[in-house]
Amino acid sequence: MLRDIAAVVAGLAVSIAIIMVVQATGHALWPPPDGLDWNDTEVIRTYTSQLPFLALLFPIASYFLGAFGGPFVACRIGTVKPLVFVGIIGIVLLA
Repeated sequence: MLRDIAAVVAGLAVSIAIIMVVQATGHALWPPPDGLDWNDTEVIRTYTSQLPFLALLFPIASYFLGAFGGPFVACRIGTVKPLVFVGIIGIVLLA
């Protein structure tokens, strides 16, 4: 039981780490301009419309990879059926 709880915690940690690394990579490749007013929706709309298509795929790719990486690690550590870990981590990421 304790091993399964640790597996879920480790899986969540791996999922979050993957999401953070992939999104940080996207921000490093296409950083926002200095002095960007994040409270002005028109400025944000203009900024995001000028981003290349690949830059907009990084958030999607981060959650896709995180949703597979975390449960994979949890299934390797845990002892119960793999669908339990996939469900728990998937629900947390969805929330």
